[in-house]
Amino acid sequence: MSFYLEYLVRGMTVLCHKLSGFSGTPGLLYKDSSGQWRGQTGVPSQEALGRMLGVTE
Repeated sequence: MSFYLEYLVRGMTVLCHKLSGFSGTPGLLYKDSSGQWRGQTGVPSQEALGRMLGVTE
């Protein structure tokens, strides 16, 4: 499971850099509990991303 989570983190990092490359700051979009898309600056840790995706080891 750890390998899969690392793969997701790397993929999200690349995607975030591409999406927000013009600002020079990585960004991440996520859906909150009400279904609204929100922006978050920085790249989440593996643990935080795992919680967001509902993946636990």
